[in-house]
Amino acid sequence: MIKLNKRIRISGNLWLIIAAWLFTLSFIINNYLSYNATPTNAKLLLEKNIAKKEALFNKVLENNQLLENISQKVQTVSSNELFQLPIGLFVYEEDTLGNDRLLYWNRIAAQIEPKDLNLIDGDYSVNYYNGLFELIKKTKFIGNKQYKFFGLIPIYWQYLQENDYLKNHFEDFPNLNKRFKIEKIGMPVLNGKGKTLFHIGLVSESSDQIKPNNISLIFRLIALAIILLVFQKFINNYARKKGAKKGLFLFLTVIIVARGLSFFFNFPFNFRIYALFDQFIYASDFLNASLGDLFINVILLLWITSFIRRFIHQFKYPLSIKNSLVVKHTIAITGIIALTLTTIGFMHIIESLIRDSTISFDVTNFFSLNNFSRIAFVIIAFASVCYHRLLYIFLLPSRQLGYSTIRKIIFCLITGLLFTIIARDNSNMASDFICVLWLSVLLPIINAKWIDLRKNLVSSSNFLFWTMIYSVSITAVIYYETQNIELKDRKSFAENIGLRSDETGETLIKIAINNLNAYFIQNAATTVYNEIENRHTKDQIINENFSGYLNKYSTEVYFFDSTKQGLYNDDSTSFNTLEISIHNQAKPTDVKNLYYNENTPDRFSYIFRKDLFDDSQQRLIGYCFVLVKPYRYANNTLTFQLYNTSKALLGDVTYKYAYAIYKNRKIITSYNSSTFSEYLDKDLTPKIDYLLKDDSKESTLYYNAGDNKVVVIEKKNNRIIEEITLFAYIFCISIVVLIVSYFIIKILEANFNWRYIKSYFQPNIHKQIQGTIIFISIFSFFVIGISTISFFYLQFNNSNKERLSQSSHVISGEIEYSLKFEEYDKSIVSTNYITDNIGRRILQIAALNNLDINYYAQDGRLISTSQPSIYNKEIYAPWMNPNAYYNIHVKKLLEFTQTETIGSFNFLSIYVPIHNFNGENIGYINVPYLNSQNEVEKQISSFLVTVINLNALIFILAGVIAMQFTRRISDTFTLIGEKMRAINLGKKNELIHYKRKDEIGELVTEYNIMVEKLFKSAEILAKSERQGAWQEMARQVAHEIKNPLTPMKLSIQYLERAINSDAENVKELSKRVTQTLIEQIDQLAKIASDFSQFANINNNNPEVISINDLLTSITSLYVAEPNVTITTQKIEPPIMLWADKTQINRLLTNLIKNAIEATETNKQAQINITQSIHNNKVTIAVHDFGMGIPEDKKKKIFVPNFTTKSSGTGLGLAICKGICESAEGTISFKSKIGEGTTFFITLPIYTPSN
Repeated sequence: MIKLNKRIRISGNLWLIIAAWLFTLSFIINNYLSYNATPTNAKLLLEKNIAKKEALFNKVLENNQLLENISQKVQTVSSNELFQLPIGLFVYEEDTLGNDRLLYWNRIAAQIEPKDLNLIDGDYSVNYYNGLFELIKKTKFIGNKQYKFFGLIPIYWQYLQENDYLKNHFEDFPNLNKRFKIEKIGMPVLNGKGKTLFHIGLVSESSDQIKPNNISLIFRLIALAIILLVFQKFINNYARKKGAKKGLFLFLTVIIVARGLSFFFNFPFNFRIYALFDQFIYASDFLNASLGDLFINVILLLWITSFIRRFIHQFKYPLSIKNSLVVKHTIAITGIIALTLTTIGFMHIIESLIRDSTISFDVTNFFSLNNFSRIAFVIIAFASVCYHRLLYIFLLPSRQLGYSTIRKIIFCLITGLLFTIIARDNSNMASDFICVLWLSVLLPIINAKWIDLRKNLVSSSNFLFWTMIYSVSITAVIYYETQNIELKDRKSFAENIGLRSDETGETLIKIAINNLNAYFIQNAATTVYNEIENRHTKDQIINENFSGYLNKYSTEVYFFDSTKQGLYNDDSTSFNTLEISIHNQAKPTDVKNLYYNENTPDRFSYIFRKDLFDDSQQRLIGYCFVLVKPYRYANNTLTFQLYNTSKALLGDVTYKYAYAIYKNRKIITSYNSSTFSEYLDKDLTPKIDYLLKDDSKESTLYYNAGDNKVVVIEKKNNRIIEEITLFAYIFCISIVVLIVSYFIIKILEANFNWRYIKSYFQPNIHKQIQGTIIFISIFSFFVIGISTISFFYLQFNNSNKERLSQSSHVISGEIEYSLKFEEYDKSIVSTNYITDNIGRRILQIAALNNLDINYYAQDGRLISTSQPSIYNKEIYAPWMNPNAYYNIHVKKLLEFTQTETIGSFNFLSIYVPIHNFNGENIGYINVPYLNSQNEVEKQISSFLVTVINLNALIFILAGVIAMQFTRRISDTFTLIGEKMRAINLGKKNELIHYKRKDEIGELVTEYNIMVEKLFKSAEILAKSERQGAWQEMARQVAHEIKNPLTPMKLSIQYLERAINSDAENVKELSKRVTQTLIEQIDQLAKIASDFSQFANINNNNPEVISINDLLTSITSLYVAEPNVTITTQKIEPPIMLWADKTQINRLLTNLIKNAIEATETNKQAQINITQSIHNNKVTIAVHDFGMGIPEDKKKKIFVPNFTTKSSGTGLGLAICKGICESAEGTISFKSKIGEGTTFFITLPIYTPSN
């Protein structure tokens, strides 16, 4: 043991040193070597990247042939390759009027500002609408003509409004902005010529805010895992050495301290910088302050329950402790109470994952599930394992005391009732009591399958059964909570619809204006004087106050300074024009400074005027006008997709709802459904606020919005599919997570010892069949899923291309038709007139067909678009995609389709040419298809729902089939094993009757043949052995009898000679011979007794006996012996055995006699007898201080006829061993020469259950 502890300690210290080095390396990498560790590192990284791109631009300018091709408008393969450059290349030429005209461009993510076209050649740092760039200008003559070449190198993208698609970031380094920001004063970043372009500084000075890079994070996690493994080994060894209670106390102390350090002091690093620990994602209470905290807490609970399960039998549960019956029952009842409260607690955790989080559990929409959803499912799987282990821990005391199931249920119901009364939480009262009822139903199942609780959940033969029970229960809780939340969302949606359902939009606009007034009070108006901040303020005003339901309105924001001059406005509208519009045309509303005028009978436009003051609100510094006009052609799909960031927006929720609005019970508008009736039934009008109607197809909510207005929200009722899919997700993920974690734990427990790992991975037939089925199911799911999804994408892209092709050709055909047959003088009409006419017609077509359309001139300039915001905000430059322009303008393709990107938003886009009435090319139509990704995701989600449900069904059916099949096989093998174990040469062995003619039948047949042969061989062997045994016994008995007969014969012969010779001391001699004869006769009796005992070892009559009573009886026989001292240690209450009392008496008597005989002559024989309990067995130790047993004789000590004495049969210890084995126990010893010998007798403790 000492060597083992030393080896573990040395190994543990080595691993701790490795962990410390990993932490050190992680710190060095993260704080010194990583590119985002220091400003200097970031500076060098950015400078290297900028220099690399500058070299690319210079390389292009060195290719004279390429430049000549560009100047001659000859597109070649090499010029086409420029589209892949990570920089913008723009070539300008001077037209006949002296204006710069764009001749070539390779990117449209940014454009050169007109004010920068006349810069002198050189390198510049420029701030454009959407970020910071390095602008390189070089003027070159090609032939006799001058061309301006511009290189635009992106440095930092900064969008005025961030969302999922448009994110601020450094070019090529998306995470660098989380650590560094661009500042006016800071670490200078230079270009390749040593010119300062910009300065960077730290976002936060705290090193805790540095998110470790991947290598650093991996090092830290490995180091943390090593520390936990070393601690696991240490605590296991400590618990074995010091006891389970001390081990558990130390274990919990370390866990609590470590958890506190990680929670309050960011140890071993700051977890809070990761989204997993974001309270916006999930936050329940102090302990579970985030999803990451909940995950850590569940893992720690899993670890603690594993430790308790491993050492549970050392905690001295009720039947093993020295306590009264009251204490034992108190422990048992406390366990039931704890189990009930734990069950309610676990249910609350699952409810909080739905109620207190923004995590999606919409399993019918696969793509709505993110990493947080998957982590939540993993947490649920681990929580079910914890609960499974706690069932065993909490119910073990009551089971040992023989509690009936009814008794446990009664205590469970009483606990649940008291908890609901004390808690007084009306919102959870019903669910809490249902949870208690569920536990009451589970208890009989637990009682029937108790053996499963004693094992690890994965290693249980009913693994799938228990997983299914937990999955069904968790599904019920999650679905109930999601339905409650969905109903609340639907009610909120109905209220918003009711609020925004006025035809003029006046209510909503008034709300927006009030919000706008509050905005100017909270934010300094002086920011409008800076161009970038001015534009940012305009976008912020529109997106925060006039988006969503006001998308049908065009909103323009104008700023003017105190002299009434425009401040960076998008058009030339003057202050006086807006003022005249207010005073001459508009009418005031009940909101201050808000006016409206009626453009058409059904639409209003609004204008809002706001005076801007400085921070003191005393000095007038400018004016703000907000002009809100209805779109003539309402379509803004791409803009909506890019800027849709609010959860309250209509487009986020209407995909699953249909709604209608009734005024005076007559429908006035509807969306997403044609099933609404023209008139609303009077009975369906809510009398208060809401009325909910459910049937098998729909769930319909009626909301009384007031003013004789009713909003009807309809949702398809897919309850069965949703419940089955949710169950399938939980069931399948639980199986995968539990199996993977089980194997990982086993590998770690084996300390990466391959021999032990192989032993773990040699399951029985039952596990092999189940594992094979699970593997095939998972493998088939991935194979079918991947192949089908690939097919979906391919098929969907092809169908979308075909659909886009048809739509674009119809649009171009309609435009060409209108140009051809519209009545005007084609000989005098100008190109501008035709272009404007096409632009208007395109907007009409876009509105009628709900499409986004862009119209480009023949030179690639944007002429007209249905999505002006994209170009006004300079998300896209107003030029045609260069690759599309090359293919359709240069290569003269009749259509060209490609995938395009705005930020990280991908969409399919098609380009087709249009022609005038003479058949001449006059431009190009572009139709982006923005919903392609959403539609294919919906189809894939529907498919995956089907596959997952089928997979879960296969799991269940395969599990049932495997259970029945393997049970039949294992039962047969068990029967064969029992029969084989029962084979005895001394009796006739039974044959196995098996009727099926399968492989098992062949095995049974061979077994029966073997038994028959064995029986015949046994008869022959028995006959031979009996003869040999009788011969050996006769020899041994003859030898043992001969030993005392020889001195008897010699004594008698000596006496005879003395008598014949009339010796004087005949009488004394006769007395001495008589004494000798008596001693030898006693020896003969002892020999007969020993042989008799040895022959009758297996003939026992077991009964319940007390060890304390036996020891008292035996030791009392030696009280009168002056040279013998026996001390006994007794355990109270006394330990009971199920054994033959006479034989146990003989066993102890033999050992005590041996101990006395082992003591040297004329010395006091000191014998100590002690008792100890371990794993429900008692060990009796008989220790003497005699001479000890020589090393060469230890191996033969229990062999019959072997003895270390000068006389004796050598059967004493052989009899002791036989008695122990007959009582299902063991006997062993340890001995040291000169110090004594200790014999250990280990016997099972008697309990009513065993």
